Amino acid sequence: MKKYFLITLLSTVASFAFSQKEKNIWYFGVNAGLDFNGGPPVALTNSAMSTLDNCTSVSDNVAGSLYFYSNGVSIWNKYHSVMPNGSGLLGSTSGGNSAFAVRQPGSDSLFYLFTNDAFAGTNGLRYSIIDMSLDGGLGDITSAKNIQLLNPSTEKITAITHANGQDIWIITHPWNSNAFYVYLLSSTGLNTTPIVSTIGSTHSGGTLGTYNACGQICASAQGAKIACAIYDLQDYELFDFSRSTGTLSNLISLSGYPNAWGTEFSPDGSKLYTTQWKNAAIYQFDLSSNNQTTISNSATIIGTATSPDATYKAGYLQLGPDKKIYVAKFSSGYVGVVDIPNNLGASCNYIDNGVSLGGKVCQAGLPSFLQTSKAETGINDPIDNCSFSLYPNPFTTKTTVEICGSFLQTAAKAELYDLFGREINEFMVSNSEFVLNRNDIREGFYFLRITNENGNAISKKIVIE
Repeated sequence: MKKYFLITLLSTVASFAFSQKEKNIWYFGVNAGLDFNGGPPVALTNSAMSTLDNCTSVSDNVAGSLYFYSNGVSIWNKYHSVMPNGSGLLGSTSGGNSAFAVRQPGSDSLFYLFTNDAFAGTNGLRYSIIDMSLDGGLGDITSAKNIQLLNPSTEKITAITHANGQDIWIITHPWNSNAFYVYLLSSTGLNTTPIVSTIGSTHSGGTLGTYNACGQICASAQGAKIACAIYDLQDYELFDFSRSTGTLSNLISLSGYPNAWGTEFSPDGSKLYTTQWKNAAIYQFDLSSNNQTTISNSATIIGTATSPDATYKAGYLQLGPDKKIYVAKFSSGYVGVVDIPNNLGASCNYIDNGVSLGGKVCQAGLPSFLQTSKAETGINDPIDNCSFSLYPNPFTTKTTVEICGSFLQTAAKAELYDLFGREINEFMVSNSEFVLNRNDIREGFYFLRITNENGNAISKKIVIE
């Protein structure tokens, strides 16, 4: 039995370690790109795309090789040629989150590409379906192209993995509304009837009547938090998100930031970083208190972005596959880097000219991604319709473990193993929720197995940083 368990552990970690590369190739700005496959990112100079705001760039999740990229108007394959049916998309190169792609759950070849019009424009939020088996494996848009999902819409779209570890929540915000719309994407396709959470400010008006459609939306890697900027309302709004129900709750408003623009969470979800479109300052907020006043008072300028442009400096933000936060610097040949974003204050180490783009130019945006995954949220496929969750995962000091109610009757044995199947710790649990402390365990990959009194076992990968 121990030999079998060791084999299972090693095969699981091989899959885990080498299947998280879908975010490793970035194309953005004016023919700019970055490759994260070799470790620290290096410039790519072969892009065919020019775009102002956030875009999408999708790689193979095992090899990290490019699949496609899009600015919301066209879509290019891995050879930097527009797909045969890949032009004439109804997004905009200045549409905030102008293009956002996610793989359809359960499919090896199908992707949903969402496109947004700029400034609550008449094209609204639409989607097209990409089939990577078409055009000899280079991919193409199917007959499902430019299908309207929401109109009028703001420029905001993000996504979070469902609590079942398979499905995906697509999160957006209508125009002239104080509601978030959340759509479920599953193995059967997109449910176009949204779950509606009426919460937060009404997104309407602003400069030229539409600028409050602008501002980045982001999700924490754990899927528990959402933040969005509302440009002329001068607000960043923070919400809790339920991965089980798709609903938002517990509004925290951070006010008084003109031209509110970029938002991004630290990898552990404890910090929020923000930018303002006509301000070079990059702010950090400490979220650990979960108290509006305390969070607001924690605002700290951790760096300033330089740019050749006289007006615009720091653009949108994006968490990279290396757990650093990248800062789009308008008209610059560099992107900024928040080097250790989990750290508080200046110790997060902002590097202004963090990565050279090899002579290419960044604009206001970077690629947008589905931030959460099974590994990042700690979600496993259910075993006998039951599993357990960890939050946060990865963690540095402690994580909360929650076991499904039907599994734990009176007591269960918890065992922590390293990658070689060696038992690191063993203890008994009697509650469906408990805290697992790191203590003196070294950083790395581990597996937590919980066995109930009937001998049934459930296990999960954990990461200690």
